[in-house]
Amino acid sequence: MIAEIKSLPDGLNAEALNKANKLLQYASQRTQTTIELDHNVKDKKSLFTYSEVLSFIDLYNSKSTELDIIRAGLIRVTPPPITTTTGSESKPDVVEAPPTPKMFKSSIPGKVVKVSVYKNWLKQELQKLASVSDNDEIEIN
Repeated sequence: MIAEIKSLPDGLNAEALNKANKLLQYASQRTQTTIELDHNVKDKKSLFTYSEVLSFIDLYNSKSTELDIIRAGLIRVTPPPITTTTGSESKPDVVEAPPTPKMFKSSIPGKVVKVSVYKNWLKQELQKLASVSDNDEIEIN
């Protein structure tokens, strides 16, 4: 992911690069090929407890979703430069209308569903919404 961000135009994805670096640091601190438990149930090298290691395994899917959201929000093309008029020119400034918010519709898979089905549905919905503006709207049925 970091290599992909660095291959894009400079300065457009600084926030995404920062998030990806934080995820890399998080993962690298919690990745061990072998675990040596001591009498107090902590790994001798990382000092994480057994329950912490289990929770890291459970968090994998949410961290993977975070990466998908970052990837979906990457700006891949440099936007055209904004031109402004100077005081000496007689051209009036053009006032652009604010963009109209986009409307997304979504339906919950059912009133009662298994947690695994709901997690998969929610992950797909987050991926759909990763690249939209905070001002856009969503209708949930």
